[in-house]
Amino acid sequence: MIFFNLLVELFFINKKLNRKIRYDFFNQHSFSLPNSAKYDRLIGFRQLFRNLRRLWLERIILPDQQNDIKSVNFLYVLSPVNISKKLEYLKNIDQIKAGISRANLFLELNFLRKIQISLLLFIFYSFVVFYVFLFRKNRINIALFPEIILQCYLLVKKLKILKCQKLYFFYTHEPESNFISHILISKDISIIKIPNTNPLFMFNKNMIASKVILTLGYQSEEVEIFSDYRNISIENWPPFALNKYYNHDFKTIINHKICYYSHGSWLRTRDDHHLPKFDEVSVELNFLEKIKGIDFLTNLEITVCLHPKEKINSNIFNQAKNYYYNIFGRNISFFKGESYESFNKFDVGFGSFSSILFERLHCGYKTILYTKGINDFPISNSKFERFITKDINDCENEIKNAVNTDCESFFNNHLDYTYKYKR
Repeated sequence: MIFFNLLVELFFINKKLNRKIRYDFFNQHSFSLPNSAKYDRLIGFRQLFRNLRRLWLERIILPDQQNDIKSVNFLYVLSPVNISKKLEYLKNIDQIKAGISRANLFLELNFLRKIQISLLLFIFYSFVVFYVFLFRKNRINIALFPEIILQCYLLVKKLKILKCQKLYFFYTHEPESNFISHILISKDISIIKIPNTNPLFMFNKNMIASKVILTLGYQSEEVEIFSDYRNISIENWPPFALNKYYNHDFKTIINHKICYYSHGSWLRTRDDHHLPKFDEVSVELNFLEKIKGIDFLTNLEITVCLHPKEKINSNIFNQAKNYYYNIFGRNISFFKGESYESFNKFDVGFGSFSSILFERLHCGYKTILYTKGINDFPISNSKFERFITKDINDCENEIKNAVNTDCESFFNNHLDYTYKYKR
């Protein structure tokens, strides 16, 4: 009955809310498949075999944490490796001791349930394989549809058995996010969504939830113009674990050292990552090409803070170093610690468009963003323009000016974008 209701809500109810949910389900960006899947006529076959292999051959390595049988409040994440950190984040806010991950929904099924899911996969993919072979439009989302709708079914059924009353929903950018929220809210389950530390326009412009938790000052500006948020309760919480990196009293670091914060775009492109429509990857690649073509900040000491993807193994790390040597020259150095630990080591941070830059600003450190090519950011009349440049020469000048400006003056009249924001 639950599964039938899901299909009816997604496909056959034509209310405005359902149309929006349907649009998000089949158009929202997903990181689950590579960019080349858009051109792969056989992606339907590949997804069928991938899901069957997962269902029957993979085993749970890290189980979900559900050790509190009295709990009626849960959190939902993509991978079980994220549960402990999210529980830590919520421990002083709500009594939550249990988490559910999307990754384990298939893996924890018993034999009979796996047979049932396998049959449903064959039924759905008999249509999907045909469609994605003939049509390219929405090919990735449609190829993912059988897997996602079945995961939604398993999640809703599981929460019903657990008598869930409240669900903290992380990773709100997934295509099924609003669909799941709508279904669970209709079953009197309160949905609290916590977007990541990026501007909302990227993946969360449309939102269905009982409550939304904002973690950055700029997000508070966005919800004032996004109509979907007008009937949703809004709260402001600090980002997880950043408080220990705050620049209390806005102390100025006087060392004339600057740090480039990488988004790893060259690696994302090489490894065929599915790129969002606003395409921050092209923005960074274009920015670095412009830097390469000029004498950029030769009088300042530049350090590159690599993205975690660029440090995943020694081979990629060496490739990353050679890549940035080619951009900035051989005189640069590379930050060896965790990215957050770099904040208080450098006078000014800069980069194109990455969450680490918004987090650095939030912590109260001078930061400049290059955003030429991202049309929806910032919103009109936003004071966030103070931290933005769209011209390579202006970027160089803004960084030099920031180096010669004390921290308190740099953030003058812009405290709403730091840890001091209050909305």
